[in-house]
Amino acid sequence: MSGEQKIAIRVRDLEVSYDDNRVLQNINFDVHEGEILVILGESGCGKSTLLRHMLMLRSPQGGSVHYGDIDLCQASENELDEIRRDFGVLFQSGALFKSLTLGDNVAMPAVEFTNLSKDTIEELVHLKLEMVGLGGMQELMPSQLSGGMQKRGGLARAMVLDPKVLFFDEPSAGLDPVTSASLDHLIITLNETLGITMVVVTHELESIHAIAHHAIMLGKNHPGILAEGTPNELQNSDIPRVRAFFNRERYDENHGVLSGN
Repeated sequence: MSGEQKIAIRVRDLEVSYDDNRVLQNINFDVHEGEILVILGESGCGKSTLLRHMLMLRSPQGGSVHYGDIDLCQASENELDEIRRDFGVLFQSGALFKSLTLGDNVAMPAVEFTNLSKDTIEELVHLKLEMVGLGGMQELMPSQLSGGMQKRGGLARAMVLDPKVLFFDEPSAGLDPVTSASLDHLIITLNETLGITMVVVTHELESIHAIAHHAIMLGKNHPGILAEGTPNELQNSDIPRVRAFFNRERYDENHGVLSGN
């Protein structure tokens, strides 16, 4: 993506600790408007932790997260509630309520946070379900949907208030390769047609190469950013640990890249 694009989110000197365990330190990066930024790395490296702090679901021990001109770390709860209406979130499981129909799940943010009429909300639900390939399925219960369909339903709900930024936490988790590729294609299509800024947490190499305009890599037992760039740049990084991740090689802190399985 172009370096001239406006910055949607700025993360500066972010620091997160749990008791004496430093999880994130000196985290600095920008998310540009209209781009897909991927946060990647091994399991347990702090990817989802970073996402939660970008959403201010938890407060960091230091640093700042700016959305436009507003430092979310200094914002009041009322200000955060207002700002979060610009955000949509797709959780790992899709997080649909099992007792509600798909349509009622998608409608929930509009019912809770707007004064739109019932007819207008129904039209919104119909539109968003069509956009994610689930048109005509609003009366189905989550138990009647496949894993991939539940993810798409969760995405429709995340989009119902027309967010400016969409956050995805491991969107391909639990999906077979074909379904995962289909979800990647949907993410790309929505980004290209609607221009929505996206932040995606994943460790799936196929997804990283397919969707990322830009990526930052976190490392297990390494609280900072290991590397930043396009997927191709990271795959050819001068840092052995980064190259090992992209080439599916085992890496040891003391011995470097290990051969064999």
